[in-house]
Amino acid sequence: TPLLHAAIAGQVQQVDYLCQKGANVDFQLRTSGETALHFAVLGQSFSVVQALLQHGAQFLPDGKGRKPLILAYTTGNQGIIRALQQADTGFMLRHAPRATPSPMQETSSEQSPPGLAHALQAGIVSGNLEFCQQLHASGCHLDVDLECGGCSPLILATRCEEFDIVKWLLESGASSTKVSCTLHGDALLYKTPLELLLSQSTKVGTELIQLFIDKFRGEGGDIFQGHLVFLAAESNNTTALGLLLEQREWLATRPR
Repeated sequence: TPLLHAAIAGQVQQVDYLCQKGANVDFQLRTSGETALHFAVLGQSFSVVQALLQHGAQFLPDGKGRKPLILAYTTGNQGIIRALQQADTGFMLRHAPRATPSPMQETSSEQSPPGLAHALQAGIVSGNLEFCQQLHASGCHLDVDLECGGCSPLILATRCEEFDIVKWLLESGASSTKVSCTLHGDALLYKTPLELLLSQSTKVGTELIQLFIDKFRGEGGDIFQGHLVFLAAESNNTTALGLLLEQREWLATRPR
C-alpha cells in the first residue's frame, strides 16, 4: 500500500497526508504481518514513527510475534525505543509502581517474547547495561537461551568480561548454575559461569567473585570441587583462589 511504501522510504509528510486521507494505519501485510510502524522502526525513521503514533498506530505483532517495541530493541535506537515505551500503555502499566511483584517478575519461565533474546545478546556483547535492563523490564527472562544453542546471558557476559552486566545479572536473579551449550561448554570444564570466571586471568574484584561464589552455593553448587581451585590456580586468578581456599578452611574448622 502507499502508506507502507512511504513508511519504508521514511517520507514523513507522505505518511501524514495518507493518514489524514483515511489510510489504514494498522494495515498488515498478509505474508509477514508487518505494519507501517514495523517498517518505520526497522528503518529507524524517528519522525515517521512519531507520525504513525500520533495517528493512532497500534502495537500489533507481526507474523513472528514481534511487536514494534521488540524490533526497536534489536536496532538499539534509543530515541525510537523511548517513544514507543511512552506510547505503549501496556509497557507503562507493567512498569508503574506497585506494592506487589508483577506476574512477569514472579514467573519462572525462561521463555521471552520473540526477538528479545537476540537483542539481549547484542546488548551484552556491546557492554550496554542500560539496554539490557530495558530488555529485562520488557519481559526478557534473565536465563533465556541465547542463539548459540543454550548459553545463558550470564555465561555470555562472563565470557565477554562485561562485569558490570555480570553483577547486575547475579543481583537480579540470573542462575549461576545453568551450564553452557554444547558448542561453548568444554566436555570437562567451563560448564557454568563460575567455572568460566575462574578460568579467566582477568583481574576481577573481590566483591564480584564473592557474590558469584555465594550465589553458586545458594543454588546448590559445590564450590569445594577440586577442579574449581585448579581452574583459579591455572589461570593465576589469585583473588578467586584465595576466596575459594578461605571457604574450604571455613568448612574444615566449622563445628560439627
